[in-house]
Amino acid sequence: MDLIVVMKDGEISELGSYTELIERDGAFSEFIQTYLTENFHQSSGNDPEVLAVSLLSVAIVIGSVSASRLLHADMLNRIVRCPMSFFDTTPLGRILNRFSKDVDIMDNNIQQYVLNLFLLLGPLISTFIIIMYTTPMLIAVFVPLAVVFSFLQRDIERRLVDQSLQSTTNVYRSR
Repeated sequence: MDLIVVMKDGEISELGSYTELIERDGAFSEFIQTYLTENFHQSSGNDPEVLAVSLLSVAIVIGSVSASRLLHADMLNRIVRCPMSFFDTTPLGRILNRFSKDVDIMDNNIQQYVLNLFLLLGPLISTFIIIMYTTPMLIAVFVPLAVVFSFLQRDIERRLVDQSLQSTTNVYRSR
């Protein structure tokens, strides 16, 4: 249990655990009551930012569930329509692993990635607009850099996918 030391006017006025200090109705209890009262009045629930983020989060969750269902249905449809030779050459564990990995990514990671994208994209775009407005000569620098970075990103992404497939293939070969 934590020990809380309350100081008032430079001197220790109270000492004890949270519940003990709240029960005493001293300086600590008064501080907590003031804090909660001020914060309760400040967050009256009419904050448009909270509403916007909440609606965005709900939309992302609904979209993620819908996308996950579509992905799973599409994968299952494609697997069911595969020729029998596919099942002869591909182990069932590899198929199940792929299903579980893709659905896990859709269920757990995509929601957070999309939310982060929406929350960070607005400030990023507005920062670039302000920079371009205040220093228009930087457009000549940013446009070529954006093109170079997009090519680098695609190349690195392709290499990472190849490396991931290579390592997965090596794991399956060793079994």
